[in-house]
Amino acid sequence: MKLEDIMNFLEKKYNPELAEKWDNSGLIIGRKGSNVSAVIICLDITDDVIEQAIAARAELIISHHPLIFSEIKRITNDTVLGEKVLKLAENKIAVYSIHTNADSAAHGLSDYILEKLSLGGKKSVWLKNESDPESGLGRILELKKEDNVYNISKAVKEKLNLKNKNIIWYSINDESADIYAANIEYKNRESHYEVVKNGESLGKFRLSIPGEHNISNSLGVIYLAHEFLCDMDKVKEYLYNFRGANRRYQILYDKSIKIIDDYAHHPTEITATINAAKKIETGKITVVFQPHRYSRTNFFLNEFAESLKLADEVYLLPIYSAEEENIYNISSEKLAELIGGNTRVYSEEEISDRVLNDNSNENVYLFMGAGSISRIANTIKNKLPL
Repeated sequence: MKLEDIMNFLEKKYNPELAEKWDNSGLIIGRKGSNVSAVIICLDITDDVIEQAIAARAELIISHHPLIFSEIKRITNDTVLGEKVLKLAENKIAVYSIHTNADSAAHGLSDYILEKLSLGGKKSVWLKNESDPESGLGRILELKKEDNVYNISKAVKEKLNLKNKNIIWYSINDESADIYAANIEYKNRESHYEVVKNGESLGKFRLSIPGEHNISNSLGVIYLAHEFLCDMDKVKEYLYNFRGANRRYQILYDKSIKIIDDYAHHPTEITATINAAKKIETGKITVVFQPHRYSRTNFFLNEFAESLKLADEVYLLPIYSAEEENIYNISSEKLAELIGGNTRVYSEEEISDRVLNDNSNENVYLFMGAGSISRIANTIKNKLPL
């Protein structure tokens, strides 16, 4: 069989035009007219995959993730990628990748996984393709009320036949979990809580970063540390001294006013971050939010509005496009209308002026988003007195 025949078959099922602009699906290495008698199929083209292809005398590797994503200026054995390309070429092994076009295609990877999981519920296509409305970048499934992360994880393990994968359930409010947090208190801008694992108390823990979501995140760490017989006193010390990841409730300025930079750009994250701030901050909380992508803003418009209503005041920036076209006729002004109150859209300069001219003593400005919002927050911080 010719390589071109295999390509034609795959491209009828997974139209290359469905691939994202940044993707590199298609024929990456090889001659279309070459003969193919054996094929290796993989997720990523690792060194082991290449060795297997050589041993099997395969003339073609079909991968999900492309071996090459961006332009390369030279191919030498001085780099990992260069060594792979050279070895493939020397052994006359072609490479063909079906990535986001396989994710998006009707009856492609997204549909296959949902069918395998058999969770039921109404399915819809996310970010539909204009020329093929049954195709789109993702699938959304309306879950039944009784479905939770644990039940879905079990379904993934069983239906996708993932052997030797243990599922550990942790919670901040369900005592039936393998590990849970009890007696949660907030004192002096800290989170205090007891940890119980399989009915055994592991003692009191403290976090210097706010939010129930961070308590929840710590439980997975504590469970594994205890399983691997780590010194729990050391674990408590390290958790308390952890100041958070970059752009996760990162305090940039804390004097007359407070400026906090956070990566939250999804309604769930926004809700968790605002609720965390309300538990420990004493001043008025003003959220400065920059919506990210027209598609995300359009899809979660109502959810964004509900989460942002939790703040005392909201300043919106125009939507950060991330090079998307606005085919949804969506804008920050529409989001401002749904939030209500005094919410309005400001330019970067207007927000800078409002923050820099704030003469209060306790106001908290919570900058959130995934676009250029962090740069804006840091620019304002650098103009404030030391």
